[in-house]
Amino acid sequence: LTPLRQLTMYLLRELCEGASLPAIGHFLERDHTTVHYGCRKAKKRLGGDPDFRLLYDIARASLAPTVDG
Repeated sequence: LTPLRQLTMYLLRELCEGASLPAIGHFLERDHTTVHYGCRKAKKRLGGDPDFRLLYDIARASLAPTVDG
């Protein structure tokens, strides 16, 4: 999986409360196990990759008004 795809899976899981792994997988045309793996990888990258963290922060900030408001 590409880091961007992993980030997408992680953000969907984080921001779409109640969205199941199979639902996210269906949306992205992937299996739920792929989504689970991608989310785990993204979480690990967030703790150790500053560029990935910056990308996450930018994406999260730009989506927050849409999701939270």
